[in-house]
Amino acid sequence: MNTEDLEEFIDDFKEESIELLEAMESYILQMQKNGIDKETVAALFRAVHTIKGSCAVFELEHIVKFAHIAENLLDDIRHDKIAISDEILSLYLLTKDHLQELVLYAFEHRQSPSEELQATTQSIAVQLE
Repeated sequence: MNTEDLEEFIDDFKEESIELLEAMESYILQMQKNGIDKETVAALFRAVHTIKGSCAVFELEHIVKFAHIAENLLDDIRHDKIAISDEILSLYLLTKDHLQELVLYAFEHRQSPSEELQATTQSIAVQLE
């Protein structure tokens, strides 16, 4: 793959990620307003899962690991192991914002996340677990 093709692939990934992150926010706000339903939880899960898979293609392991933790909690919610609450929905808004920050940082700086981003990732991950 030449440099031009790679840049186009990266741009497509960023665009798709932003769309998925916007969808995540929409699903969360919809559940906060209208209540929880399985279809919206499943859509939120799919958005996180897709972001995780796309990041794996680019070997962005720090994002893959973080998204996996977020995905695990959603999987427990989908399988009625945990009841979703307003607190969890607020945590997912924070998770969405942080995923967005990680994705944009990765492709704008083309390096591992800053220490500050790593600390925030760890803090949110602990809450998700």
